[in-house]
Amino acid sequence: MINQMSKMRNFNIRAPFSREIIAAIRAFQDNTYVHPLTCGMCDSDAPMMVLESGLNCKSCGHIQAWIPESVLRLTNPALAGNFMKEQ
Repeated sequence: MINQMSKMRNFNIRAPFSREIIAAIRAFQDNTYVHPLTCGMCDSDAPMMVLESGLNCKSCGHIQAWIPESVLRLTNPALAGNFMKEQ
């Protein structure tokens, strides 16, 4: 399994996010086994808020308009597979 994962190409998924993607991101943010997506523009370690337009930092207001595809791979592998087919 690890060898298969290391061979997979990782890419970014850009906003606007569909309802399905928003649900997957929220599941990732709520997962206690992974570090949540946090802002890289300020010192906040709070999970970013998930919006259709992207991930919003509650502290500085920065909006990140992409997520790594691995977020979907962990929370919704079927949805991730759809994006991988498009690439």
